[in-house]
Amino acid sequence: MHLVCRMQACNAQVLLDFERTSLGLSDFKSRLSVHVLLVVATTGGVCELRKLFKLMDATAVSLRLHVQSLDDEGYMELYAHETNRRCKMLRLTDKGWALMREYERRCQLALSAWQQPKTVA
Repeated sequence: MHLVCRMQACNAQVLLDFERTSLGLSDFKSRLSVHVLLVVATTGGVCELRKLFKLMDATAVSLRLHVQSLDDEGYMELYAHETNRRCKMLRLTDKGWALMREYERRCQLALSAWQQPKTVA
């Protein structure tokens, strides 16, 4: 039982570390902005806006505000599809990719710290 409690505490701690990492990325007003960046990054840096709406658990209006804010701040670019003008696309900019690389670096640090053997009193 003691080992199970230690494992649960470790898992909770690593989740908190990852959450702090995502919150510490930038001075975003909302975690939703960070989540939008993460989802677009996991799709290869280019994503259809309609697909983003399906992948995220948020309203289209809320997501549009965050996407527009990220576009204004230079983290991603919102543009029309080449062959379908009604289709809107998102693309991470160099600034957005730099932020995602920093996020990955911080997550690796948190994970390596979690994997280090710890002494429990």
